[in-house]
Amino acid sequence: MCSLLSSLRLLRKALANTVHIDEHIHEAVVFQLRRELMTERMLRSEESGVTDKAYFDGPLIVTLTTHGRRINTVYQSIESVFGQSCKPNRVVLYLSEDDFRDEDLPVSLQRQCARGLEIRYVRDVGPHTKLVPALQEFPEAYLLTVDDDIFYPFDMIEKLIRLHRDHPKDVCCTISRRMGRSGRTLTPFKEMRFVSLKRAESSMHFLAEGFSGVLYPPHSLHPDVTRDDLFRQLAPTADDLWFKAMELRQGTAVCQMPGADWKFPWTTARDATVQDDGLFVDNIAGGKNDAQLKALFDYYDLYDKLEE
Repeated sequence: MCSLLSSLRLLRKALANTVHIDEHIHEAVVFQLRRELMTERMLRSEESGVTDKAYFDGPLIVTLTTHGRRINTVYQSIESVFGQSCKPNRVVLYLSEDDFRDEDLPVSLQRQCARGLEIRYVRDVGPHTKLVPALQEFPEAYLLTVDDDIFYPFDMIEKLIRLHRDHPKDVCCTISRRMGRSGRTLTPFKEMRFVSLKRAESSMHFLAEGFSGVLYPPHSLHPDVTRDDLFRQLAPTADDLWFKAMELRQGTAVCQMPGADWKFPWTTARDATVQDDGLFVDNIAGGKNDAQLKALFDYYDLYDKLEE
């Protein structure tokens, strides 16, 4: 482990001193370095990825889901959660009960289960599986959602804990977009700018980006949040938009931490064989986010929740 870390540091230093290296080559090398480090930790570490330390008046639970071929790479994101400066109390991975069983789990996840990972088999509700089952199972917990294809910086949870303590009623995030409207017309999703702040700020206009890590305090979302008959109808492929609508209905603002913008320093854990099954193409490039946002705002009449 030590020799690998030393090699990684030397290679990183060499890259930093290389003036003319192609940006894409640099990104590819950094991605490979991080993947190798996460793999080494998974194979060698016996350290628990969770803690009994109490941060709040309820447990801090990291919750995520995965599907298909990503079952073989999700360990990388989980390992980056296990390596946090402030470890969570629990890490729960929700899997479709129709697609997975214990005997289907790769060795990587089996090893992580010995260090604190918990796996639940639940009814598949698409991307909403990341949070909805946890809301039902742990209604008094502080739930921190993460994605299955991101390497999270070591202090993400620590920063979110500090942010929550200063803004205890808000949903706290590291990256968000600014929503807007003109009358009953919402700003197109592609035109929503990423928020960059010098100090933390809360707003009803902020739309938390789920991939970046979002902390939901207990009861910060409207009780409709678990109604799969509604989110399957109104926002079947856009869990972030559904959760935003539930925040607006509950009167909960989103707090954006300072210093973050769209140039996030996190290499994704995706590779060419996994990336093509994401929701990005349909939701953003294909415009489905705009259609789902309109459906949500029309159904719940949320326009007045956003000042023009």
